[in-house]
Amino acid sequence: MISIIIPVFNAERDLRRMLDSILAQTCTDFECILIDDGSRDKSLEICREYEKHDSRFFCFSQENGGVSKARNRGLGLARGDYIAFLDSDDRIPENYLAELLCACEKADIAVCDTVMIEDGKEKLRFTHENALLTQTQALNFLLCRKKINSGPCSKLFRKGAIHGLQFPPLKAYEDILFVLDSFCRAEKIAVTNKTEYHYIQNSTGAMSSMLKNPSTDIIVATEQILRFIGSRKDLSPECCYTTASHLYQYALPLLKKQNYIESDFIRMSRKLLFQYERMLVSCPAFPFKEKAVFILFANGYVLKDGKRLCRIRKEKKNV
Repeated sequence: MISIIIPVFNAERDLRRMLDSILAQTCTDFECILIDDGSRDKSLEICREYEKHDSRFFCFSQENGGVSKARNRGLGLARGDYIAFLDSDDRIPENYLAELLCACEKADIAVCDTVMIEDGKEKLRFTHENALLTQTQALNFLLCRKKINSGPCSKLFRKGAIHGLQFPPLKAYEDILFVLDSFCRAEKIAVTNKTEYHYIQNSTGAMSSMLKNPSTDIIVATEQILRFIGSRKDLSPECCYTTASHLYQYALPLLKKQNYIESDFIRMSRKLLFQYERMLVSCPAFPFKEKAVFILFANGYVLKDGKRLCRIRKEKKNV
């Protein structure tokens, strides 16, 4: 049996779409664990409605504690041999569970395509031809953000392979840290392009909000990832480049928006990149110009308009 875990928070607009797509699955041996995380709309009512009409649905409610807490509670309640994580505002095709289960027969984790959809159109796709990957191969794809999406959705986990794992109590990047830990426990990771997960993006979603006002949890997670990369000599140098670049993509727009004043996020980002400066300098995946930009940033400077060197100013604190 597959245990499907879905955290739910103020999702009344899109929740039925996801739950109906679960009811349409060709694989019917599942339980669906719905964790309402303190919703203030009609989400809980909808969850209870599906629980009432289908014995495979189970609804639980808790005070708002975030997606990690909700998923961890779901893990504690799961009775299946396999675990699937879904998000309440996305959707899956009818062969989703069946194809992932088939792919997972010879592996600890199965991964399918992830399709990013915006305004009803496909914007981006993470895909890989059908294959059985080694742990190193899968980690390289994950950390380079290529072919395998970083989130727990679009994946099926053998329950035994992730026994005891928990999502960290972070507001951002908690998903990639969980997937990273799970891949490290797996000998083989199967990938299939016979089905896909539809990730629905919108301008008011968590990702859009995070780009405008990034959480310092991103820096906490990035430090853990860089430390992990430094401990694994079997990984591609591109893993280091991609991880540092993702942090910088949050920092630079924020820095410009604040007129080159150093906020807490900028200060912590610079401190982290300075801490790993030696790794960045020696990383062959960094183009020379980008390497120089990163080192300048770590030491308190930025190229204004791509030309003029500008010192990052200290933020004035009100006394």
